[in-house]
Formats: sequence, structure tokens, C-alpha cells
Amino acid sequence: RDDDALRASMAAVEMQQVVNDLSIHSGMPAVRIHIGLHSGPVAAGNIGSEHFLQYATIGDTTNLASRICGLAEAGEIAMSEDTARQLTPHLGVQLSARLVGPHRSFVKGRERPLNVYKLEYG
Repeated sequence: RDDDALRASMAAVEMQQVVNDLSIHSGMPAVRIHIGLHSGPVAAGNIGSEHFLQYATIGDTTNLASRICGLAEAGEIAMSEDTARQLTPHLGVQLSARLVGPHRSFVKGRERPLNVYKLEYG
């Protein structure tokens, strides 16, 4: 879909906000999550055995999103250049946020560095 990057970014922002609100109101030590986004095709479905099925996505897109997630600090949303490019037309219109970057980063499985962007919101 044309708005996949927007929808994923909006979901990521909402997840960050919900986790932050829960941490504030729980009286427990703060919990913070880091999120990585990348756009592309994935294989999705139930994986596992007859006794334990789990819905999951697999493939290069999922792997790269996971690697980008590893570059994000707690409380941050990081994304690939592909996702950032798709999101840019929606910034300030459907999503009140801005992109910071690119930050050139090496990740496992890639010979060349990636351009990674951080999504700042709020």
C-alpha cells in the first residue's frame, strides 16, 4: 500500500507513547522500547509445529528491520532510507514528526553502510 510507511510510523509512535504512559502510571521501573522500520516484501504466516504455532514474518525485509531496531536507543524509532523516503510526504500532514539523519551505519549481513533515520515526534 502507498501508506505503509505512514501506518507503520504511526503505530510505532503509538507504541512508544503507550509504553511511556504505562511506565509513568504503573509505579514500576520505567520500561522503554526501541523500534526499527524497513519497507519491502515479507513472507508471513504460521511457523512452528503442531503443538506450537506462531505467526511471524521472515525474509530480508524483516531481518533488516531487526538490524535497524538494534541501532535505535531505548525510546527511539529508527528506519531505513527506503521507509524514510516513503514517509517524507506525510510528515507535517498526517504525522506531526520529523526525520533526523541520515546516520551511516553498518549492520551484520550488509557490505555497505545503511542510511538510517530517527523519527522525532511529540
